[in-house]
Amino acid sequence: MYSPFAARVTAMDIRNGLEVQPGRELLSLDAPNQAGERDKAHALADAYARAARGSLGLSEGPAAQRAVAEQQASRWAAEGRAREAELLRLRLVASHKGEVRDLDPLVGQDTWLGPSQLIAMVVDGRRWRVEALVPEHDRQRLSLESEAVVIVKGRTRKLHGQVRAIDSSPVKRLPHMLLAQDHGGPIALNPTRPKAELRPAEGWFRVLVEGESDTPLAAVREVKVHFEGTRESIAHNWSASAISVLIQQAGF
Repeated sequence: MYSPFAARVTAMDIRNGLEVQPGRELLSLDAPNQAGERDKAHALADAYARAARGSLGLSEGPAAQRAVAEQQASRWAAEGRAREAELLRLRLVASHKGEVRDLDPLVGQDTWLGPSQLIAMVVDGRRWRVEALVPEHDRQRLSLESEAVVIVKGRTRKLHGQVRAIDSSPVKRLPHMLLAQDHGGPIALNPTRPKAELRPAEGWFRVLVEGESDTPLAAVREVKVHFEGTRESIAHNWSASAISVLIQQAGF
């Protein structure tokens, strides 16, 4: 959960462990600069509308002057509506049922927030997402909505999900250091680049798999995935290759 732009906390009803339902308001924010720009746009729209009606003495003037005033009134009215829509985003609500986690302890009343600052996460432990990394030859075999079986490290029960997205270009950075060989993972890093960049030595493509579980899962776990391939490319129904990836609970 993030602020849409620089804003100040005016009301806060959130804590770690809190169970929330969809639509519950968690934070209210205020952005004086945005509000000022909205008020300015409304004032200019009203001024140009009065000018177009002739209240500023333009009723006897050329038609071109009235047309310009009408255009400016329309422009600033649209700007005011856009600013108003932006301000509505300052009311942060839960988009789905879940539990509040990782609340920033520094966030409180009158705290200023930046758009890149993580405020908290609302996590549904039964909905999960896997970001799998596959080599080029396996990526070509996959298709959207195809089935995938996820084997979570430390669990005997398999998870069943579907492929939701397949990247067309290789990742430039591993999504987590646990995937790197230097940290016990299966993927070699590019030896010509600093290790902190987590840049893989070969081309790996991200495949997003989503599903639901009967029981909550840990926030981040190492897993292996078996993908169902197309009939044209795989003789057997399931791809024999598996890759260590990460599983995360769905949040916002």
